[in-house]
Amino acid sequence: MAKVYQQILRKLAKKGLVKPSDMTPANFAQIVAQQYPTISKEFVEFTNVFEYLMYQKLSVAKQREYLVLLEYQYVTLKKIFI
Repeated sequence: MAKVYQQILRKLAKKGLVKPSDMTPANFAQIVAQQYPTISKEFVEFTNVFEYLMYQKLSVAKQREYLVLLEYQYVTLKKIFI
């Protein structure tokens, strides 16, 4: 899951938007939303799912469910912007 998030960060960095290492994903999502309003909803949702997977205790079934959702959101972001 972190790999997918890092891939998105690399693509954003190529467009000139670099996430500072001391910034939370949620705070960075707000900056992305401001800079790229066309993907704001999708990127915020992507970030929320990523944070949920990273920081919540989930059953194996829920982890799989959220991983599928994260991958879907990644593909969606790639199609519309990145």
